[in-house]
Amino acid sequence: MSISHTKITQQYWSNQAEGYSSIHNKGLRAWLRKKEICANIFLLDLKSSEFVLDAGCGSGITTKILLGDDRKVVGVDFADAMILEAKKNGLSAYVEDISVMDLKQRFDKILSAGVFEYLDEPEKALLNLKKHLNPSGTIVLSAPRKNFAGYGYKTMHYLKGINVVLYSKADFSRLLLRCGFKLINFKKTLLSIHVSARQAK
Repeated sequence: MSISHTKITQQYWSNQAEGYSSIHNKGLRAWLRKKEICANIFLLDLKSSEFVLDAGCGSGITTKILLGDDRKVVGVDFADAMILEAKKNGLSAYVEDISVMDLKQRFDKILSAGVFEYLDEPEKALLNLKKHLNPSGTIVLSAPRKNFAGYGYKTMHYLKGINVVLYSKADFSRLLLRCGFKLINFKKTLLSIHVSARQAK
C-alpha cells in the first residue's frame, strides 16, 4: 500500500473496532460471517495441538473459534484498536504488519481472511507469511470475489476512500504460484473466494 492508503485503511478499521464483534454477531452480518468462517475452517483442516496464526485477526472473532483441541493460536493485525478488542477477549494478539513482521516462529496453519483485498503488494505479504509457515503447513486466504456482492463491497469502500481488490480462483492461483505455493482446495461463499495452499515441492 502507499503510505496514505495504509493510513486510511488502518484508521478505518481502528474506527470500526469498538463494538465490532457484537455488531457482527447479529442478523444478516452474523449469517454471512458464519458462512465465511465455516469455509475457512473447512480449508484449514485443523488438527489438535497445532500452532495457528490468524494474520489479520481484527477483533478476534475467528481467532477465538480457532482455539480448542489444545491448539495455540496467535492473532496479528495492523489496526491497534482491533488488537485491543481482541485482547479484551483474552486472546493472544499483537499489532503487526503482515508484510514486514518477524514473529521468529513458524506455524502449522496460517489463516489470512479479509486482508489481501486491501494490499497493494500482495506478493510481499504472501512471501513474508511463507517465512512463518512450516514447510508442510497449510495457508488459507480469502477475499471478496468478482460477483455482485464483491462489487458492492468494493463500491462501499471506494466511497470511504479505500481501494478493494476483488479476487477470483484464478487470481489467487497465479499469486500463489508466483510465491512458491500450490493450490490445494477452494470454496466460494456469497461474498468471498477461499483458497488453501501448501508450499510447492
